This record gives sequence, C-alpha cells and structure tokens, in this order.
Amino acid sequence: MILSADFRLADSSEAKEARICRARKDYPYFVETYFTNPETKEITRCGKFQIDAAKYLKANRHTRAVFEWARGHAKSTHISLMIPVWLMIQETRTIHVMVLVSKSEDSADRLLSDLQCELQFNTLLRQDFGIEIDEGNWSTG
Repeated sequence: MILSADFRLADSSEAKEARICRARKDYPYFVETYFTNPETKEITRCGKFQIDAAKYLKANRHTRAVFEWARGHAKSTHISLMIPVWLMIQETRTIHVMVLVSKSEDSADRLLSDLQCELQFNTLLRQDFGIEIDEGNWSTG
C-alpha cells in the first residue's frame, strides 16, 4: 500500500500547522501529502469525481451512499481508505463509525488491512494528527 514520505517530519511547527490546516480543508492536498509512495516518488492524484465524493461525505454526515465508478478508478482506495481517514482527521471529527460492505471476506480483509497499514505505519499522518493505535488483536478476519 502507499505510505507517506517521512521527509516532512522535521518541518517547523509553523509548517506542520499550515500543512494540517490545509489538509483538513483540501482533500486533494491531503491525498497528495499523506499518501505518496516514497519508493516510486509517485504522487497520488484525485479526479473531480473523487473530490466531489469526499466533499459530499464530509458535508452529509448521516448519509447512505453508493458510488459507482469505472473499474480502475480507485473506488476502494478512496471510499474505504482515504476519505474515511480524511473525515477522521477533521478538527471536529466527522466520522466515528463506518460500515463498509465488500463482495467477499477476502476482499473485506484486504480493504481493512490497507487501512490498518496506514494507521500503523504512515508516520507523517500519525505525527500530524496524533493518531494512536491500540495494540490489540489486528489478526486477519
């Protein structure tokens, strides 16, 4: 999965605060900043439909939604990973519970393991937003 580059860990407190403030407001900036693959230096970019989905979910806290995007348009990555984390890091948290439905247990395990990986190992995300992980049982299934 994609993990954030750690070169920003030594930023000044002013730079860190500016990054956090912008990330909470600007979904594409959040994705580009916290979900860059350090090995390939590839920046994850957002399409308008992904940005619209993030804004919709942020603005409509009590919603049920189905997002139908073409295969290969990163629906799982955005809907079950990036957008929930973005909602979680808001100054006033906009997500407390999330229910995701997957086509199979294997698919659900994969989606949850991506989320687990980011919450455990994305150092910049954890540092900037004070994410602490309960070291409980993270076993598959």
